[in-house]
Amino acid sequence: EQVHVPTWPRLTPQELQEYSIEKHRLDSFDMDPTTLSSNVLCHLCLEIFVLLHIPEHLAMHDGRLKRFILAVREHMYDNPYHSWFHVFDVCQTAYALGLKLGIIDRLGPWQRFGLMTACLSHDLEHPGVSGPFLAQAGGALAAAFKDQILEKHHALRAFEVMVDREVGLLNGVSTEEYFSFRKIVDATILATDVQKHKHFTDLVVVRETLHRNMAAAGAPPPECDHLDLQ
Repeated sequence: EQVHVPTWPRLTPQELQEYSIEKHRLDSFDMDPTTLSSNVLCHLCLEIFVLLHIPEHLAMHDGRLKRFILAVREHMYDNPYHSWFHVFDVCQTAYALGLKLGIIDRLGPWQRFGLMTACLSHDLEHPGVSGPFLAQAGGALAAAFKDQILEKHHALRAFEVMVDREVGLLNGVSTEEYFSFRKIVDATILATDVQKHKHFTDLVVVRETLHRNMAAAGAPPPECDHLDLQ
């Protein structure tokens, strides 16, 4: 399926005012995306990538990021919860949380890019029902994936959108960069499976204990790994 990418939205005077206020709150937990227009959220999403120095560090023209943001918005269905507003909320919350926990500072450019890209596309084309429901109901998605039906669908479609000729997000990247980036995005999206929640919260407790013990011993924190991203 070819991806449709609309024109990057020009903000109205009211939207510009909202954007100028909200862009200074991207690092907080006080933002409510549902009070903002879809177009303002596009601009704020781009601002997050710019604040993370993605275009600068990866020599990536922001036109690619704009096309990807718009493509994701176009492929989010009008669900009560799993919508464009939801994925922006996840992206902004992950950005704010990563800053406050010091995780962002420990990530390299490709890891930052992978994390934010995964946040933005983690529910791409969500049908509005759960994975277990799809497994019981059958259908094309259930036939395509044995487990983690939705998460695997989101991850697959995310990369199909990224490499679509109308988007070209990853144009020019090396094979090594592509597969390293894809590993980050795939793992992060698959980690959003609610049935994996307890597994990851248990790992967080283990990691927190490790950090506390290392800090008490005066040792530097360990290098960032998949757990920090997920």
